Amino acid sequence: MMEVMGRKKAMRAYEKALLVVGVAILVLAAGCGSPFAPSAGKEESDGYSVVVESVMAPSGARGLIDDATVTTVTVAAYDASHVQVGSGNLTKVAPNWRGNIVVSGLGLMDFVVTAFDAANNELWVGEQIGANITGVNDQVTILMRSAEAAVDLGTAGNYVILAKTGITTTGTTAIVGDIGISPGFRAAMTGFAETLDPGLQWATSAVLPGYKMYAADMGGATATALTTAVSDMETAYTYAAGLPGPYGTDLGTAGEIGGLTFVPGLYKWTTAVTIASDVTLLGGGGAKDIWIFQIASTLDMAASTSIILKGGALAKNIFWQVGTTVTLLAGANFEGIVLSGTAIPLAAGAVVNGRLLTQTAATMISNTVTQPAP
Repeated sequence: MMEVMGRKKAMRAYEKALLVVGVAILVLAAGCGSPFAPSAGKEESDGYSVVVESVMAPSGARGLIDDATVTTVTVAAYDASHVQVGSGNLTKVAPNWRGNIVVSGLGLMDFVVTAFDAANNELWVGEQIGANITGVNDQVTILMRSAEAAVDLGTAGNYVILAKTGITTTGTTAIVGDIGISPGFRAAMTGFAETLDPGLQWATSAVLPGYKMYAADMGGATATALTTAVSDMETAYTYAAGLPGPYGTDLGTAGEIGGLTFVPGLYKWTTAVTIASDVTLLGGGGAKDIWIFQIASTLDMAASTSIILKGGALAKNIFWQVGTTVTLLAGANFEGIVLSGTAIPLAAGAVVNGRLLTQTAATMISNTVTQPAP
């Protein structure tokens, strides 16, 4: 009898433990912004149960709940090291979207909410960076905003490096993808020890095994194709530079953005930008998360720094529109597609996973440049 009573007491204690209030997250679906507030939830054996809810947008503002094309809303949580510690889906419970996820542990966390249509197109995004989850009467508020669309590169996207005046390399460089120059001629592509094909339409080189080099003075349809590609590059540059409504403007300290974390969105700087330490791009797990960076002047990346991709971020979906020169110093690891107004010089050992599309020249010194995975 004593043993039975003991078991009943233990069960009641366990049930009470499951009712402890921990973390509740309210996700407001409005138009933009990301105000921070604490959150609250319920402790479970494998973490903390998090309630995620989106409420009606303010009067007169179109928000997530007003968008009838939305079919799926997901939420992902990441710890301070950008390791995913929880995820789940929300369900539409009029007039809100609502659901639960379980997060592992407490402390500073980043929450990313993404809304998709039936074709898995990303329509809305929202996030909270650095929410302090304590498990005691905390609350996080997340505002949703329209997701960005990828920049259309047209036929410029057929090249890992595309330039107008020159592409040069010294040392041991490895390139994965085709390269092209126009209106510049083949003589402006130096350091490749290339072999011209018998039809005079392209060249090959040990620097880019399995791929081809193209220049405006080569035969066949090459010159026409390059003219179109350069025009497409210019169109993409102008389009990206003119996009309105940035989610963040002049972030960092005097343009220095090292150490920052960027969720999908459009960001604008009216000054030069420097990357003095690692920068993290944190996605919501969607293959269509888009980042667009509008930089009025130069972009300089310090030696041995990295662009770190987390949460499903893909290099093919990252666009850096830069008004003038993009400089990557020794050992820098860069991710994304560069649309540069002027030159792109790479110092020794810099690595690029993306594309270098410049309206002047690209120079390399023992670098690795790889076109992004499709």
